[in-house]
Amino acid sequence: MANDANLFRTRKQLAQEGWIMEGNVHRKKEERYLPLYEAKLFHQYDHRFATFEDASVGDLKKGKARPVAPEEKTDPESVVLPRYWVPENEVNQRTASNKRERERERERESSPGVGQTNPGLAFRQITNATNERAGIFSMIPPFGLGHSGALLLVGTSPFDVSLAPPIKEPRSSQSSQSSQ
Repeated sequence: MANDANLFRTRKQLAQEGWIMEGNVHRKKEERYLPLYEAKLFHQYDHRFATFEDASVGDLKKGKARPVAPEEKTDPESVVLPRYWVPENEVNQRTASNKRERERERERESSPGVGQTNPGLAFRQITNATNERAGIFSMIPPFGLGHSGALLLVGTSPFDVSLAPPIKEPRSSQSSQSSQ
């Protein structure tokens, strides 16, 4: 999060710059700022585990989120509020891990407001000694993710990002395999 801190905006900064918050996404014309998830905001199978909503300035500085109340979880409109938001185009560029996805990203940029639609499987890279699970996984919305979590992109293939051309077998071995 240190390397990209220049991209981060707080809710207060975005409001001062004229951005309007809809749910937990900030919008100005066709541009959007998406929430920057931190690993503390999700837990096992729960993308709404904690939120910075109603956090004090001191808690925000310490990175202390509060648990999402059960009543909030029963409300399908309830969303997690992070400490920071990042530009949608940056999120899309960084999650476009293969050639096909980068091409789709270029198409999305030419039709503003569409955005990334696939959720990702996130896991915590840092955990507490008191956690009863070695791995904490959750599907999270298509938002930014800080360094304390990692994202496994659904629907991507390592073969799509290979720099080497595919290996072609000589014709003679192909024909001998087909006759076996």
